[in-house]
Amino acid sequence: MPPDSGVWRALLTRHELFAGLTDGQSLALRQLAELFLHEKNLEQVAGARLNESQRLLLAALACLPILELGLDAYDHWETVILYPGKFTPGQSEVDEVGVVHPPKPRVGEAWPHGPVILSWRDVERDLAGDWDYPMNVVIHEMCHQLDGHRGAFDGMPALPAGIDPALWIREFSAALVALRRAVDHHQESFLDPYAGESPAEFFAVAGETFFVAPELLKEGYPGVYQLLTQYFRQDPLARIDAGELG
Repeated sequence: MPPDSGVWRALLTRHELFAGLTDGQSLALRQLAELFLHEKNLEQVAGARLNESQRLLLAALACLPILELGLDAYDHWETVILYPGKFTPGQSEVDEVGVVHPPKPRVGEAWPHGPVILSWRDVERDLAGDWDYPMNVVIHEMCHQLDGHRGAFDGMPALPAGIDPALWIREFSAALVALRRAVDHHQESFLDPYAGESPAEFFAVAGETFFVAPELLKEGYPGVYQLLTQYFRQDPLARIDAGELG
């Protein structure tokens, strides 16, 4: 059943991530969210139970990155697994030097062909701004899925014809090196240091920051911000500024 228009308007008003959407963008996002809930499997486990408003919020967050890309950008996966809180994956982790580490509790996880796994408690925490760095676990994991559309997480999603892959690699690689250097020298950074783990994590963290705190990303890595405006076909900072002027 399509969501009540009052419920939808309340959702957009309550969360700053959706600030500045035009009427047309709001309608497009609502339609995408409805399609997402219809076409994706939402498996609620370990006692997780979302009401209809919460399901709609989850879908709206998942669809914000593809507002101008369409749901086909997610056609290579189909399942969201939702836990009430942090979860522990079943697989151990092997680091770059081959040391095996036992699995640690996580707030989100994505696989190239699905599923996407999320902690609802952390979805709500991120929306409340309860973080040291700009975070949104839903957008983060959806960025991983966009990255994985070609079958691998490597920080290089399927780029439109207007973006030069060489420029993408150059800008993102330089930003990743700069972040790693800052972390190594114990310098403050607006990006979560976790972004320095790999090109894939840098893209996911930059992607969530693009929507959560666009002013920080544009100031810190203007080249990355510009490329993301071209890739997502959105400019969150301009959208926010237009909303404030309106």
